[in-house]
Amino acid sequence: MVITPAEILQRIEAKEYLMINLENSNYYISRRGEVFSLNKPEPRMISATQRGSGEFSITLYVPELKVFNLADLILRTFKREPKDGELACYSNCEPQDVNISNLYWGTSIDRNQWRSKKNMARSKEVVRITKNSPEALANQGASYYCNKPFFNDILVFMIHLNRLTIQNDLCIEDKNILQRCLDQLSEIASISVLNFKKLEAVFEVEFETMSVNELFTEYKDVLVKNRKSYLNL
Repeated sequence: MVITPAEILQRIEAKEYLMINLENSNYYISRRGEVFSLNKPEPRMISATQRGSGEFSITLYVPELKVFNLADLILRTFKREPKDGELACYSNCEPQDVNISNLYWGTSIDRNQWRSKKNMARSKEVVRITKNSPEALANQGASYYCNKPFFNDILVFMIHLNRLTIQNDLCIEDKNILQRCLDQLSEIASISVLNFKKLEAVFEVEFETMSVNELFTEYKDVLVKNRKSYLNL
C-alpha cells in the first residue's frame, strides 16, 4: 500500500491513525491493524506476518528490533494498556480479524476459548479428510516439509533473521552466527521428520547485540517449548 506524506498526515489529523504507544516509537497504526513507519521522509507500510496460531506479529525498531503481537498494539493504542494477566482476545474467535471492534483485553481462559475453537476445527477437518479419503490426507501431508503450524512459525523466524543479516549496525560475528542459524533452520524445515535436538541446538548461541538475543529467546519459547503442537496434523 503506497501512501503520500500528505495523505498520512490527513489520516493522522482525522485520528484514523494514532501513534503506537511505545517508547521511541515513530509508528502509526489504524483500527484495522495497518502500520506505517514515519522513520524516514516517505511513509512506509510495515507488513505483519501470520503465525501458526493464526495471530499476526510485527517487527518494529523501538529503537532496537522487537517482535510484537499486532492485536496487542491495536488495543494498547486505541483502548488502553493491559492490566496484569490480560491478553489480547478475539470476540469472534478469529485471530485473523484484527479490527478494533473484534478485539478486547481478556483472561487466559478467554484466550483459550478461541484457541480451543481453532484446534477443534482443525481436528474436525482431519477427521473429515480421513473419513472421506485417506489418500487425500497423505497427499496433504506430503505437500509440506513439516506441518502447517511449524512451517508458519519457523518461516516467520527465518524472515526476521534474514532482515537482521542485512542490518549495517550488526557486527560481523553476529551476522556470521545468524547465517549459520539460517542454514540450520533451512535444513530442519526441509525434511519430513522434525528433529527437535537439532532445533534446540540452533538456539544455543549468544550474540553481541542484546535485541538479537531477545528475539532468539522469544522464538525458543515458540519453536522449542511449544513442540507438542507440531506433532499433530
